Amino acid sequence: MTFLLSREAARGFGFLGAVAMSAALPTPAAALDVTVQPGFVPTETNENVGGGLSYLPDGDILALTVDYVNGPKLVRIDANADGIPVGGSKTLATFDSAAFGTFVQVAPGGTFALAGLSGGSSTIYRVDLATDAVTPYFTEDGNFDLTFIDDGHAYLSSNPGGFNPNIPNRISYVELSSTPVAKTVAEIANSPSGPVAANARGDLFYVSGTYTFPTPAGSSTLMKFSASNLADAVVTGVPLSVAHATDQVTLDGGYDIAYHRTVGSQGELFLSAITDVVVRIVEGESLAQQFLTVNDGAGSAAVTGLTFFDPFGVFDSTGPARSKLAGSVAKNFFADYSLVQLRTTTSDADGDKVIDSADLCAFDAMKSSPGSCGCGFPDTDANADQIFDCGVVTTLSNRSVPRFGPLVTGKGTVKLRLEKFGNRGTRYVVELIGPGRSNAKRVFETTSSAPTLKSLPKGVYRVRYRALLRNARGKIVRQSKRSSTESVTVN
Repeated sequence: MTFLLSREAARGFGFLGAVAMSAALPTPAAALDVTVQPGFVPTETNENVGGGLSYLPDGDILALTVDYVNGPKLVRIDANADGIPVGGSKTLATFDSAAFGTFVQVAPGGTFALAGLSGGSSTIYRVDLATDAVTPYFTEDGNFDLTFIDDGHAYLSSNPGGFNPNIPNRISYVELSSTPVAKTVAEIANSPSGPVAANARGDLFYVSGTYTFPTPAGSSTLMKFSASNLADAVVTGVPLSVAHATDQVTLDGGYDIAYHRTVGSQGELFLSAITDVVVRIVEGESLAQQFLTVNDGAGSAAVTGLTFFDPFGVFDSTGPARSKLAGSVAKNFFADYSLVQLRTTTSDADGDKVIDSADLCAFDAMKSSPGSCGCGFPDTDANADQIFDCGVVTTLSNRSVPRFGPLVTGKGTVKLRLEKFGNRGTRYVVELIGPGRSNAKRVFETTSSAPTLKSLPKGVYRVRYRALLRNARGKIVRQSKRSSTESVTVN
């Protein structure tokens, strides 16, 4: 079974029908069957991202959920598998149940995002990505999709008339100031709201639709408005029409666009249509290639939102590739949702030129193996005590367990390497036990982190130590726990 809906129809269907349908239908737990072009690997997780989604700079995802009972939520999802947020997701805001999510877009600079909701107050929210604060920004009736030009400007697709075919869909140029200003730059007659995406040159792509349901095959059109024509419309205040559009491609529907900015003049567009198919179109060409299909076993799977991570990066299997494509998939007649992420078979998530299948630290651009400090921490020794501090200056406390660096033996000697701490005046109490089974113990205190023990008989010794601080009167005011016991052989 295949669904072909406009976004308003999908939302209306979901609100009026999906809950009732899902109540009467079983909820299968089976994983999606995802078929994709060679060279790509899909990963599915059960995440409700049906109200819109966008990758964050760290590879996590910011998304709006679908919940017609309790209201949609804006959530941050651990899509890069680094364990943050703890538990897999974090709710940033919950909205009124009369509203439904339309889009989420992260600004190019990665410092903020915009999230749209229609129904209710039709508010667009601004999200501060440093603090996770979510605040109302401006309102736009029938807001549907948004694409950034830069951090200060965007194009917004909206239709205040809802399902009224006598009111054209409009595309607005929005100045994202403290008080946003929107100027209509294009009007598309006889079309409900459609998705938008901009290329690197500032040209704008838009997909027109139809008010007919089910959507007839070939009833949607991908079109492009040039950057120069849009700039003229901003200045003159005269909106463009379909007559000004070029590069028109006939489609079977259009719900969302993810634009990949490939090297050179041509980009590529990935389009969903609330069906089980995602198509790929090379910019300037008229052929829509089937890129991906999904199947939930009930014939009701439908891809909704799409988003790219690193849209300027490599997204093919010819070499290390950092880019990835994610989509929201509605399942079980819109009762459930999944997040599907697509990586290339030569995926290089951290961009260190080592493909993930050979990278033991796939999310650490500085390392391809854990080393001494583990992934995410540098193998550094900032204080030159020959003990890795992993980028952290260690301060002595009563809970510290001091470590040894490499021990060096000579004829009748042992040179110790003791851990340096960030505290001034650190002292060490060293215990040397042996040789052999002898429990003879030598104890001495030193301020050196690299003392040399001399005139030792041959044999095997055990050595351990504590680090401590004394006050001016010689009283111990802070002392570590005992180190591990190391064995050392003296010749």
